Amino acid sequence: MNIKLNISNAERKMIEETFSNWSDHFKAELKSSGVDYLIKKYSDLVDEVKKGYDWEDFEYDNDISVRKALHKILKILSGENRTILFDEVNRLDNEMKPHLRVRSKNEKLGAEYLKNFPEDEYWWEHFYPQTIDER
Repeated sequence: MNIKLNISNAERKMIEETFSNWSDHFKAELKSSGVDYLIKKYSDLVDEVKKGYDWEDFEYDNDISVRKALHKILKILSGENRTILFDEVNRLDNEMKPHLRVRSKNEKLGAEYLKNFPEDEYWWEHFYPQTIDER
């Protein structure tokens, strides 16, 4: 997927500041490939979940951080840029949701972690792929 966004210098600076404490690898990929890098990663994850995610919960927690990154960028963008990105993320969300199950409050990260992420805003933090066994 190659989406066309016209990100202003001010938005670009806000994006860089937002991810200043993320890994160097992530920041380098985001800087060189832009939002398309995140969409590609999220699309790949959605495809993997649909086929049957074959990794552990901690790996999924790491993989789904791409969705959190997209959420942060959506909060920065405005106008047509936000609409274009929102529509693509929403499409991918809707493809993945049927393949998820509710994360038990007793599972890794648990209830204390989930308190920081209201489900109405951070829905993906509250679900795991159906193929990850409940612990």
